[in-house]
Order: sequence, then C-alpha cells, then structure tokens
Amino acid sequence: MHRQSRLVQIAIVVVGLLIGRAPLAAQSSYEQLQTFSSIINQIRLNYVDSVTYAELVHAAIDGVLTSLDPHSRFETLSEDERKKAYEAGEVAGTGIVLEDVDDVPTVLTVVSGSPAARAGVQAGDRLLSINDTSVAGLRAETIQLRLLGEKGSKARITIERGRLRSEGAAVLKLYVERGGPIYNP
Repeated sequence: MHRQSRLVQIAIVVVGLLIGRAPLAAQSSYEQLQTFSSIINQIRLNYVDSVTYAELVHAAIDGVLTSLDPHSRFETLSEDERKKAYEAGEVAGTGIVLEDVDDVPTVLTVVSGSPAARAGVQAGDRLLSINDTSVAGLRAETIQLRLLGEKGSKARITIERGRLRSEGAAVLKLYVERGGPIYNP
C-alpha cells in the first residue's frame, strides 16, 4: 500500500512537469533528456523521503532494462565487486535462495544443512529486512548480495511466514550465520 502511494505521488509530479510540454515523441533527444533531468530533480527535491541523484538514476536505468526483458538488470560497481568477492571465496553466503513473488522477496528454497536451514528459514518465507534495514522494493538478486558477508558473521533477518498480508502471518527475527560457498548469486 505504501509503495502504491509513493508511485501515485511520483506520477503526480511527472504529470505536472509534462503538462504544457510537447509530447515526448515530438521532442528531440536533447529535449527528452532535459525532461528526464527535470523530473529527476523535482522528485529529489519534493519527494516525501530523501533520495539522491544516484539512487534515482540507478532506479531509472534498472527500470529501462527491466522494461526490455525480465532478465536484464543494472548492477552497481559495489554489487559487482561483492559478487566477485563471493566467487573468490572472500565472503560467505547463508543458504537462502530468493525469488521475487508479486514484488515481494520470497525464499524459493533453503540449501539443506546451510546456516539458514539451521536457523529455521523455510521456503515461502518473505524477507522483510536484513540487519534492521528494509528490503522492500529491492530485487532478489540485490538482496542475495546483501546477505553475503564475512564467514562466521551473522545477519539478522526479519521474515514473514504464513498468508501474505494477513493478520495471521507471523513475523520472525532470526540470526543466520554466514558460512562457506553455499549459493552463487
């Protein structure tokens, strides 16, 4: 619900900026980039939450790639470095394999015998936060990278178990130790 209200707020700002301008198809590439820049600036200045240019530009790039096909995504330099560190054995995983289900990061499977399995994580659990930082709006691939860390360190995860968005769903806080090469994001 909160995500929908954010989208409505952004849409109102965008529509306000576009009123009185020529349709995007009739604008030159330069004019279209000016429109994009103006919208990014208005969102940065007027959005209810604090956002940086980098966050907005990365989200826009990722949105463009996602609109092309569901397998393309924008990966930041830090995400690429983290993935390479995992592949080199410098950081460890938890054994949680995620997928996006209706824009909610959901546990697809838990590697048998992994730290996540020992902590009680189950397939179907919905991940809400890692170390008290919400993962709402993040893609499963990005969250997988955030679960990586130094071998033996612990990630505090908050999961929701049970029926989606129901009063009967349980919210659990678990500590999952990172250990060994368990899942290659």
